[in-house]
Order: sequence, then C-alpha cells, then structure tokens
Amino acid sequence: MQTPDKKKQMFLDMQEHPEKYSEKQIEAMMDEIDQVPDVDAAWQTFEGQRLVHPSRRRLQVAAIFIGILMISGIAFAGVHFVRNMGNRSTESETQSSSIEAEASDLSQQPDTTIIQPVVFDNVTLEALLPEIAKHYGYTVSFRSDQSKNLRLFLTWNPQDSIQDVTEKLNLFEQINIVLDGRAMIVE
Repeated sequence: MQTPDKKKQMFLDMQEHPEKYSEKQIEAMMDEIDQVPDVDAAWQTFEGQRLVHPSRRRLQVAAIFIGILMISGIAFAGVHFVRNMGNRSTESETQSSSIEAEASDLSQQPDTTIIQPVVFDNVTLEALLPEIAKHYGYTVSFRSDQSKNLRLFLTWNPQDSIQDVTEKLNLFEQINIVLDGRAMIVE
C-alpha cells in the first residue's frame, strides 16, 4: 500500500504525463479517488494524536493559576483605587475651601484689570479731551473756540500717563496743550 504523499505525487504525475501510465493504472487510481473514506478509522487516528502529554497538562494548570492571580491582582487594584478616590474627594473638598479663602483674599486686593485702548474716530477735540481729562482727574479749558472744533482720529491708552497723552496730542499741528496743576489748557 502506498502512502498518501506518494499517491498524490503519482496522481499529479498522471495528469502531467498520462502517456507514461497504462489504462489499468489510471482506472485503479480513479477508483481509489472515488472511494468513500472510512470516517471511523480517520476519527480513531485523530483521537490517538489528540492525547495530551502529561507535561502539557502541567502547563495548562500553570496557565490557569497565572490567570487567576492576574484577575485577583486587578480586582485588588480596583478596590484600592476606589478607596483612594474616596479619600481624594475629602482632600479636594479641603483644597476647594482653601482656594475659596484665597479667592476672597484676592478680591480684597486692588483691581488690576487691563484697560483696553479707546479709539476716537473723527471726534471733535471738545468731545474727546474732557473724557481723557476726567480719567486722570483733570479739568479742561479752551482759550479759543477754533481748537474746540478740530476733528481727530486718536487711539488713547488709558494706562498711559497724562504727560504721554499730552505729548501725543501736541504732535498735531494745530493743537497746543499745557498742563497747569490739575488743569489741561488748550491754547
């Protein structure tokens, strides 16, 4: 009886070179192919190969043991994490009360908000200057009516000093502002 590998080789060879084989050999091969395989014999062969070696059983037991240890470790870590979260919530309440206390201390300090620049677009000097003077606690007086009607485009930064603003305004050709005490005098 031939092995299955030799039968496969012979079958492939018959397909490639049918002239090498007689009609009887080809028919015998075809009869073998047409036979129904013995399932019971194949099952017995499979079961014989399936027997687990004792050392392999030890590996399976070890793998199960390691799996149980891992699951236990994860469960322990989860319980520990949940307990610590309870402690942290108490700590966070304490921290939030201290933050509120610091915030109330900060609210008692002077306001240090940043003031945005103000843009005056095509505004008369008579409307613009009193607003600037009021911010610095100054008064405005005009020596001539002609300067009151001058229209300007000015970007004023309220954080600048009154001297800086006066110098900036004096750069215009028709304006001359003099600071005298707490008064702005437009000449």
